[in-house]
Amino acid sequence: MDKKIAMERTIYVGDREIELVCPICGGKKFFDRKTLMNTVGMTFFDLDWANPEATNFICEDCSYIFWFMEDLSVGPKKDRPLTRAEEYEISFRNHSNDALYKILNGKGYNDDAKAAAKNLLRQRKMPV
Repeated sequence: MDKKIAMERTIYVGDREIELVCPICGGKKFFDRKTLMNTVGMTFFDLDWANPEATNFICEDCSYIFWFMEDLSVGPKKDRPLTRAEEYEISFRNHSNDALYKILNGKGYNDDAKAAAKNLLRQRKMPV
């Protein structure tokens, strides 16, 4: 049996790239699966196999499930260079909440550093 690997996911809607974030717990890693969208008519004629499929992304942390119809372009996160805010966020991950509030409200920090501190506080469900 293959072990599923949770990973960051990005959906593409038109020309927009949207990173999935769990609305329940803020998780950013998801398992994927396909689910048949059964209908009464197809089941009545024993044609369930012909129903359309949905793509599901299941949060690694809380098991919340996103459902997307197959025609939506869904893929793994694109390889791209990190933004300056993302670089700050990585370096701030082990900071205490107090330290993040000092960055967010302090003088001498640029907008990217403040955005990273704000994002980390939101992920920790702290008021910002």
